[in-house]
Amino acid sequence: MCYELFTSFDTSSVGAGVTVTVATLSFYMDIDLSTTADFTVDARIYNWGGTLEAGDFRSGVPADANSLDEYTLVASRSTTPDWSTSAYSALTSESAFLTNVALTGTTYVILNSSRHLAGDAPTGSENLYLYLADDNTGGGGTDRDPKLYVEYTEGAGFVGMTVRRPVG
Repeated sequence: MCYELFTSFDTSSVGAGVTVTVATLSFYMDIDLSTTADFTVDARIYNWGGTLEAGDFRSGVPADANSLDEYTLVASRSTTPDWSTSAYSALTSESAFLTNVALTGTTYVILNSSRHLAGDAPTGSENLYLYLADDNTGGGGTDRDPKLYVEYTEGAGFVGMTVRRPVG
């Protein structure tokens, strides 16, 4: 079985007419079970519409219509070295992330494993358990939610913001 993670961020406050200069997606990990096979977590832009349904899950087979490879890769991170279980771990952003932040709406993202896209069958437990908004471990609230940090220029000025997304 291959899992995908769907998350979204309300980036409407960024506003039209700005230039995004930094977009960084980060997660706080609970448990790393990727020791049997290392892989890369890929983040792709995919508008799943905010109401997750069975039809929103994507195939990892490039020959299939609407497979993961058809969606813009915006960030990734290998499971080697290990992700921190005591702090946020950022994915490495692609330049495509800068032009795919929804300036006046919601930025929708799907995460998948590089092994899923390659069609590699799991050889054991190959999972990362990431904290989501419905988990109140630690300080509760938004202390471990997925987050998207966005910097942008507005005319000649710099502005930065962090968006935390309740998922679940």
